[in-house]
Amino acid sequence: MIRSLSSIPLLAAICSMLAAQGSGGTGEGGAQERLTIEALRARARAEVQKMETVFQDQLDDGLSVLRDTPANADTEAAEEIRKGLAPWASVFPERFIEIILKSAEAPDLRAHLVDVLTLSASAEAATGLSKLIGSGDDYLDMVCVQGIGFISASTAEVREALVALARTTRSDKVMGAALIATARLKCPEAAALARAKLENAAAPELKARAVAALAITQDDPRADARLIRKLAPDRDTPMVLRLAVLRAFGRYDKNTEVRRLLHDSLEGEDMEIIRAALFSLKRVASKESSKLPLFRLVKTMTVDRDLREAAARIMVRLGTKDGARHLVDPLKRTADGERSNANLQRTAADAYYELHDYDDASVYYRRALAAASPARKYQYHIAIARCYARSSDFDKAASELRKAGYTRFNNFDDDPAFERMRAQPKWAPLFVDQPGDGK
Repeated sequence: MIRSLSSIPLLAAICSMLAAQGSGGTGEGGAQERLTIEALRARARAEVQKMETVFQDQLDDGLSVLRDTPANADTEAAEEIRKGLAPWASVFPERFIEIILKSAEAPDLRAHLVDVLTLSASAEAATGLSKLIGSGDDYLDMVCVQGIGFISASTAEVREALVALARTTRSDKVMGAALIATARLKCPEAAALARAKLENAAAPELKARAVAALAITQDDPRADARLIRKLAPDRDTPMVLRLAVLRAFGRYDKNTEVRRLLHDSLEGEDMEIIRAALFSLKRVASKESSKLPLFRLVKTMTVDRDLREAAARIMVRLGTKDGARHLVDPLKRTADGERSNANLQRTAADAYYELHDYDDASVYYRRALAAASPARKYQYHIAIARCYARSSDFDKAASELRKAGYTRFNNFDDDPAFERMRAQPKWAPLFVDQPGDGK
């Protein structure tokens, strides 16, 4: 019985090996050997055919959904289908390529199937995608190049093809995708290609892709950061390029001038500029210089709430809870005024938790625990356990789960709060289902 998709190539190899076997010796012993080889060959072929049938059924069911799902309006169902088909794409990449070639009138389906091949992350999938490039359909070329860029197993031939494409294509969209892909795949030519486009590209959108590609390469961080800074000198710079520059700054964590420019960007009125600056500060914020500009943003009522919350989370990572406490203060004061009200305590605790302030969250979950009815106390033990797990205090997290009535933790095997705890050898077995476990 085949246990996994990886068994299919193995069985194919067995079939080839068996086919190459000699006819065996003469006499009764040779006849017995031939019978054994034939039996093994027949069983291997039967298993492969069985798996091909399973694959075809799954593919047919998946295609019926993917055909009706716009690529720019994805659904959970389509995402699950792509994930389910991805392992097959490593085994039967040519089947997916064939469908893509025959689906010229269904660009959304093509995009979904390119995603499937990309998720498989196999060299065979990357090679298959590379063969689709040059079809004359710029959209298909672009999504195939984007997909290859995420497949680190791409062969040298595929990488060379991307470099050649970046040098010859006349499509700005395909060129932008090729610049990013060559950078992600660490092609030696990637940085030079990106710099060339920064100098001679007319379209700001293509320059923006070149900025992103150059930042990914980290070829010459000091010089490249200086080059990128000059591309967005003022508000007259096209927005797409300003945003690309701010996001690229997140790759230069040791550059104080870059960090200062990100801080300055928090003081504007454009929410997209602020969002891009926060995107980079999440990576490069400094304990010494970033807390004050972030806190000013948290306290600015005219800034969108989600951006103020994002700034508060960065502050928590830098070691200060001032931003989170400022945002939760109205809920905190209400909860402090009615400590016997478990719901108010939980509301404040949930707000702290969402801002990653797990210490303050656990304080108010404990207050909710004290005020809760006996039937609801287990919920607050679980909430406190999540706080401890997020803070990597796994012994206390386990203690709270046990107080909630759990001797094993398989009920939380996909709870993101316990992800790091599940990765620890000491605790991992408790999260695995055992015979007789219930959920």
